[in-house]
Formats: sequence, C-alpha cells, structure tokens
Amino acid sequence: MRVAPIVRVALAALLLAASAWTAAADTLQPIDTSSPRSTLTGFLENGDTVGRFYRDVYHDAPTFANLRRLVQTRLRGAYRVLDLSETPPALRDRVALDASVHLYEVLSRIELPPAAAIPGDESVAGAAPPARWTVPHTDITLVRVTEGPRRGDYLFSPEAVERSAEYYALVKGLPYRRDVPAGDFVQIRRQIGGVLVPPKAIEALPAWARAEALGLVVWKWAALALLAAVAVAAFAAARRAALRLRGRCHGRPVVTALQRLLLPVALVVLAPLVSLLANGVINVTETFGTPIRIAAEAMIHLVGAWIAWIVAVSFAEIVIASPRIAEGTLDAQLLRLFARLIGVVVAATLILVGGEEIGLPLIGLVAGVGIGGLAIALAAQDTLRNVLGSLMIFFDQPYRAGDRIVVLGHDGIVEEIGLRSTRLRLLDGRLMSIPNEKMASAEIANVSLRPSIQRILRLGLPYDTPPERVDRAIAVLHEVLGEHASRWGDMPPRVYFEEFAPDSLTVVAYTWYHPPVFWDYVEAQSRINREILRRFAEEGIGFAFPTTTTILEPGSAPFLVEMTRP
Repeated sequence: MRVAPIVRVALAALLLAASAWTAAADTLQPIDTSSPRSTLTGFLENGDTVGRFYRDVYHDAPTFANLRRLVQTRLRGAYRVLDLSETPPALRDRVALDASVHLYEVLSRIELPPAAAIPGDESVAGAAPPARWTVPHTDITLVRVTEGPRRGDYLFSPEAVERSAEYYALVKGLPYRRDVPAGDFVQIRRQIGGVLVPPKAIEALPAWARAEALGLVVWKWAALALLAAVAVAAFAAARRAALRLRGRCHGRPVVTALQRLLLPVALVVLAPLVSLLANGVINVTETFGTPIRIAAEAMIHLVGAWIAWIVAVSFAEIVIASPRIAEGTLDAQLLRLFARLIGVVVAATLILVGGEEIGLPLIGLVAGVGIGGLAIALAAQDTLRNVLGSLMIFFDQPYRAGDRIVVLGHDGIVEEIGLRSTRLRLLDGRLMSIPNEKMASAEIANVSLRPSIQRILRLGLPYDTPPERVDRAIAVLHEVLGEHASRWGDMPPRVYFEEFAPDSLTVVAYTWYHPPVFWDYVEAQSRINREILRRFAEEGIGFAFPTTTTILEPGSAPFLVEMTRP
C-alpha cells in the first residue's frame, strides 16, 4: 500500500527530469533556417517544446531555474528565426518573446500548406534561390538574408515581427489547426506572473482578479500599484536623507558630493529594479512591458549622465579644497573647466548610447548637434578667444591670484583669474576687469615677484658746498644706511656723487629693500629719511633749493618791479 505513492512520486520525478533533459537538448539544437520549410518547421517545433516544458515542468515547479530555461528556449528560437535588425537593442528580448508567441499562435490557427509545397533545400540549392516566401493567404513573409553572418538564412521579416500582435488579434477566436501542448500561450502569459509567482496561485484567484481591464488583468494592476508605491516611498526616503546631509555638508566637499549623488544613485538603482520586477515578476503584457523597459533604459542613461557630471564637478571641488590649489586662482578655474568638459563628454556619450539602445534617430541628432555647435562657435568667438587666453595664462603663469601687477597702465592686486577675464583691484580701490585675450598679449610687470624693492635716493647740495662737506654727506649716507644692514640682503647700498645738476650738486644712494613687503619698506624709508635730516642738520649740511638765475645783458629792455606792503 505504501509502495504505490512512492512509485508515483518516482515516476513523476523521472517525467520531470526527462522533460527537462529533452528541453535542454532541444535548446542546444539550433533551428535550421536554410530554407523557408526548415525555418517554419523548426519554429513551430521550438514552440511545441516550450509548451510541453511549461505544461509538464514549470506549471508544477515554477522555480527560477525552470523559468530561465523556459525563456532561454523561447528566446533562442526567436533570435534564430526572427529578423530583429530594425528593433532597438534594449527591446530585442521583449520583442522577440512577444513576437514569437504571437506568430506561434497565428501559425497554429491557420491552415498551412503541405511541407512539400513549402520551398525546401532543393529549392534553395540552385543558382537563384527564392528571395522570399509568404505564408499563403497572409502577410507573414520569410525573407532571405543577403549579407552579414546570417547570409542565406530565411527569417521572418521585420514587418511580420512588428505586426505579430495584429495578426494574433485577427485569428485568436479561430480553433487550432494543429496540436498544441498548452493551449493559448498568449492568454497564459497575460494571466500568470513571472518568477516567484506560481501559476497555481494565480489560477486559485477569484475570477474578478483574473479579469482583464485596460489591457492588463486586475491582479497585475494591483501589483503594479504596490510596486509604484514602494518605489515612490524608496525615492522619498532617499530624498529625505539627501536633505539631512545638505545641512551637514557646509565646507565639506566630500559630504557635498555624497549628498548630490544620493538622489541620482537612488534613481539608477530603482529604475532597473522596477523594470525587472514589472517584467520578470509581475509579467506585465507587451502593451505595458515595452514602455516600462524603454522608460527604465532611458532613465538609467539620463541619470548616468547626471552622475557623470556630478562626479566630475565634485572631483574638481574636492581637489580645489585641498591645500595645494587656492580658490580663485587660474589653476582652480582650469581644473573646473577640464572637469566640466570631461563630465559633458561622458554624459553626452551615455545619452547617445542610451538613445541608440532605445531606438532614437541618432544620426539626425548628432548632425543637429554639429550644426548647432558650429553656430554657437561662430557666435561666441570672443568668448573662445578669452578661453584660449586663459589657457595661455595657465601655461605661462605670468601672475597668480594675490599678485600685484602693472598691466595696460593699471596697477593693482589680482583678485580672481576667471575663464573670461582677470579681476584687478586697483590701488585706489576700484575693481578692474580685463579680458584674458588682452592679458595674454599685454606686457605685464609682476611687482610681487620682485626679489627686493629698489629705491634711488637723490639729494641736492648747494653749489657753494665745499668738497670736504660733499665727502662728509656721502659718509653720513653710508652710516645711516648701514644702520639698516639687515634689510639689504646680499645687495648693500651704494652711494655716489652723481652729477653737477643745473641747480645742485647731486649725491645719489641706490638701495634694495628685502624682503619686498611694501608697508614695511615704507616704514623703513620713513625712518631713514628722518635720520638723514637729523644727521645733515648736525653736520651743517644744507639742501639745495630749485633756483633760476636770470642774467640781463647790457642794453636789454628795462623792466619795473613794484613791491607793495600788505
């Protein structure tokens, strides 16, 4: 009495194993597409194999491994016999599954000609094999491939792939003309779920939950609503976390980058996850599966472009925040420029690749971008020249932010070196903005790079000063300047009797103040000037005043000088 159940269980296990082995063997055997007959026959046999595997194995054991085997068997046959050259790469799996199921149901419900009436190997062996063969009384055509690795194969035309759902809608009420293992597989796919959703559980649902509404059964609408609610809640949680991080990231570029990356990373994780659950678990129909897949693919690439931009910009800001690069310098500006250029290139590449994946017309888009870029370049010649000037300043580096320079008649401190212009704070307080195009070609005196501040001190002595007092004046200058020996570095002062000027005897002192700190220099020169005045007064050495002597020649016209008492 106890043996019978064990025997039944063993037989069932052997049946499942045999069915799985047969499906695996059939999966490994490629469909012969060398003639219309072999393509059509192989396609229908592949559909029968899928139906038997669903009926005998997957229906009672809906495991992930069995589902994968079921899908792989269907996809292998679909890719083998369908011309998907006009289908976007991101949609080919879904289109191949849908079209293969629809075409299988259509061909199982119409009267097919005898195998002998379908062109076979003998028909394609000649010098002029048929270019196409159409199933009688239909628009379903098998077309011979003329180039590429599939050359010589007969495949269902792109039009047949595109219109497969339309063909099914016309014949779904007709009875089957051939034996099918599992019934209407289109309706089965619309009713059942994907992985983790047992078909028996769906069959046990009440009739209203399995009823179709707006192209989708009710239980799938409910599952989609739940999935959407969970996705929105997850995104809202990521947004709240980003807002909390925002208040903590002031002055912390790494935390700022993480805060900016949180939302796009959440999107790039949620988009494929929602698509996977909608198509792989809920198993929405072809009407909704394709738009969800396209939306997810588009979002992944768009958000990927967003992430690339944020990463590039954040990397530049993190480097600039380090002590090596000062804010406002040309190095910082150019680092930002290069980071943005890299971000734009990577983002544009991701968008273009994503557009190709979902079937956007990239040729027209790229051509439009090229024409638009040319127009922008022509309209922004001045800006481009200034950017090139910025690059020249970066490589030559005649000045940096904080340097005092003299350029184009302006003397001031460089506050900021931008991509378009250099901002110069003049000594009188005005802010001057000079285009980098001019800065790159102008003569620039960088005052801050001088090793010392030179001063030429000229003192005029009266012409009635005796030679010994001139020598004493030179000696006094040496003594006064020598008292500040720590400020002259390796260039000591030099004092000379320079020349006989028109109104004085000129004594000159050359000094080089070091280090070249302007306000310290001014303070030191003030002390030196006061000391010279005091020492010259003690020595009785006077200063010459500018005078003019007028000599009247005899016979010149007389002139009258009137003096009045105030």
